[in-house]
Amino acid sequence: MNARRLKRLAGLVVVCALGLTLATPLAAEPSLGPLTVLSVRSKDNRSVALASTPVGNNLFAVWDGIVEGQRRVIFRERLAGEWLPEMLLDSDPAAQPNSACIASDAAGNPWVAWRARMDGRFQPVVATRIGGRWIHWFPTETTLWPKGDAEEVSIAVTDSGVPCVAWQEAIGAGYSVR
Repeated sequence: MNARRLKRLAGLVVVCALGLTLATPLAAEPSLGPLTVLSVRSKDNRSVALASTPVGNNLFAVWDGIVEGQRRVIFRERLAGEWLPEMLLDSDPAAQPNSACIASDAAGNPWVAWRARMDGRFQPVVATRIGGRWIHWFPTETTLWPKGDAEEVSIAVTDSGVPCVAWQEAIGAGYSVR
């Protein structure tokens, strides 16, 4: 990548090397500066995602990795320029949680979605932190058509604070988007 292309990039660069996720903000001139290892207690890390608060003063990171022999969903927050300790978000490692993604609402609350095995198939799980407390919930669907395994989960939050979760669902030889 040439220097002119680097100058046009804005935001955050995420580098994955040897299963370690590293992050650093881009400066006006091309420079990576010191890199921070986010995955301190996990290995075989996957599905890293980042979101910032609307004013950009906090940064959230989420990924799934192996902690004590089980795949877990891991969250970290950067507050006042310092990364806080890792936090496990899923409550049931036997559900094989994975494919985490993250968004932030207008009030700066993080919203995380991932997929986990429940009732014999992978389904989306959503968690948000409001007032310092994490709340988990599961999207409900009352459709009559067959349901398959959720894959490629994505989350966004509207300006009015409504979370929107979408995922691709494998049904037979095809996919549906829910």
